[in-house]
Amino acid sequence: AEGEEAPRRVNGDALMLPPQATVPATASKRTNGVFGRRRAMPPLSRTSEAFGHTPAASSSTTAAAVAAECSGESSSAAAAGAAGGTVYRLRFFNFNMANSSHFSSVSELQGPGGRGTFPSALREPLADGSTADIVFATLVETRLNLKDWGQEFIGKSKGAPVDSLIIQSARRECSKSTKSRVRGWFEGLAASYNGNLKSVLAFGSARCTEDPRGALFGRLTEARVAGIPVPNPKKAFMGRSVVEKGDGSGIRLCFTGAHFPVAKLAAALEDKGIDQLHGAKVALARSLRKVLRKASRRGVADNRTILFLQGDLNSRTVLRTDGSDNECLVSLDRSRDRKLGLELDDSDAICYSGGSALLITGIRGGLAEAWNIEHPQERMRVGDYIVEVNGIRDDCARMIEECKHGLFLKLHVHRKVTDVLLEVLHDDDMQEAIQHELGLPPGRWHEMADYEVVHDLPVTYKYLDQVACTSSPAPSPVSTPVLRKQVVSNSSSNLISLTIGDIMGAAAGPTARRVVSHAPSEMEPDSPSSKRKSDDSEASHLCSELYKRHLLDIGDEKLNEFGLVYKKNDFRAFRFPACADRIVFWAPDAVADRMSFSLPRGGYEVNHAQLGSDHRPVALEAILHISPEGSAVRRSQRLQVSVRLEPGALLEQSEDEQGRDSDDFEHSSGEETPSSSRVPSSMLIAAKGGYPR
Repeated sequence: AEGEEAPRRVNGDALMLPPQATVPATASKRTNGVFGRRRAMPPLSRTSEAFGHTPAASSSTTAAAVAAECSGESSSAAAAGAAGGTVYRLRFFNFNMANSSHFSSVSELQGPGGRGTFPSALREPLADGSTADIVFATLVETRLNLKDWGQEFIGKSKGAPVDSLIIQSARRECSKSTKSRVRGWFEGLAASYNGNLKSVLAFGSARCTEDPRGALFGRLTEARVAGIPVPNPKKAFMGRSVVEKGDGSGIRLCFTGAHFPVAKLAAALEDKGIDQLHGAKVALARSLRKVLRKASRRGVADNRTILFLQGDLNSRTVLRTDGSDNECLVSLDRSRDRKLGLELDDSDAICYSGGSALLITGIRGGLAEAWNIEHPQERMRVGDYIVEVNGIRDDCARMIEECKHGLFLKLHVHRKVTDVLLEVLHDDDMQEAIQHELGLPPGRWHEMADYEVVHDLPVTYKYLDQVACTSSPAPSPVSTPVLRKQVVSNSSSNLISLTIGDIMGAAAGPTARRVVSHAPSEMEPDSPSSKRKSDDSEASHLCSELYKRHLLDIGDEKLNEFGLVYKKNDFRAFRFPACADRIVFWAPDAVADRMSFSLPRGGYEVNHAQLGSDHRPVALEAILHISPEGSAVRRSQRLQVSVRLEPGALLEQSEDEQGRDSDDFEHSSGEETPSSSRVPSSMLIAAKGGYPR
């Protein structure tokens, strides 16, 4: 129409309806326990809303914002009136499409939770009825062309709450930051063969605008040949930033899509000579560090920026073998406090090393909580097993009686299953290592949906690409009340829910294993590579046996109901069902202390009806409230270097940090790259076999 501004193109694929505004720049001794180290959180470090699964209806701020919106007020104005802060309604959508040829257009992608089509993610109200302010979608290993769809969406979005798009492509970002034509050609070829990493950042131009200084891009090397990184654009991270017009709260939000490498993590899970969990943690932590290092050099990670990271972060489920090497000793003195503070399950289904054990289903104050505060490196968690009490094993009744009446208790605790990313986020030493000497303000990584119990994590990988999960088991005994509520909600709307706890609880036992091991398999056919001679060592095979044995215990029929892949002759530990697709964020403590979330749908929402990949799409709705400066809702305990930094013992010069990264020479927008001081070294902990310990 005459007088209206036409959509314009920014940086190739980036489509913006409004003009782009320039935003002014703002100015102890180490103890490594079996479970890793985590400092006790101070009283206000976690509240009912902060980083938790608070239902949206319980947030008075959110309710006020929704009511104000209905009367025509903006959400930020409503929040300011209710609590003097700022509210952002966010939706995240993430799908690893596994380079599938099943999708020829964006319209074939389902929306969040299977509601509508992909554009629904940008237009659909949140579960509480409010409109999303910002939507961030990441498509990993995709062949889809988003440019034409983006042009069409922009043309139909004039006057809509969300009317601006920024579309990024890792392949395009690679070409802009690569001076070598040969490398550019190889990266283009790799993208065509392996699929590309793309993202869509959508927001309303009436409230937000892009910060041109908040662009971020970096490669994540999966493999090297003769010391030269093999081009693979799908393993990368890229992001753009938005701010509120008028610089409202002074906070910048950077939304980054990523696909993390998995080769080193997979190797760690199969290395019998190391602590597999710790090796896997280090592999994932290195990728998180690379993101932060690049963000620091770009000037993106600072004292006013929240950096959201979404994508296939390739976290994996880790199973721990039964045995004393994986047990932690907990000593409790009942003379100090008669309340033990443990909720236990002694059912016959709980087995450990051929005998029985007690399952911790709750920790409610008392001596257990006091132990966790005083011994963060050996803290007990819901889902852990108590396998011995004062020398008593394999007799749950006697162990419980000893817990009730014993004055001094020595408990042997075992953690059978955990998640790599969850352990990294809970490990203060690892968090310190990730940001060591990067010149960042005190801060740390957090998960948007804060799952304290690994059993609650949804399974997003590894599925049959054309078989849907049709079974939604009841919550496991250690599931939190929030997850139980989410499962009930999903059941009422016919949504399937499958968690790590479901996988761990589905094993039928040794008898069933003997039966199903001879049953005809209905699983996906073995790949041709399984017929070739395996290069894996005997140690690697033994490490994978624990995971393989558990899937055998579940049985083919149940695995088919879950829609899970299990190739008996071509199985590796990293292919065990896992929560691979996640959303985390880094924030300086000063900002994190002012942040609180409510999650209208309770947590991650996995769409099991979307087939065509070995991953399932993951969505998350979050209402972020940022209190004014000086109005903290928690007090973060700063990370501190807990060890003496000695060359060769703790620090290791990384192959990526001996100089500037290859994509540091040019900014994706062609602008001069703001840089901070060069990082002298990487905090990587030395270990046997090349894996830090």
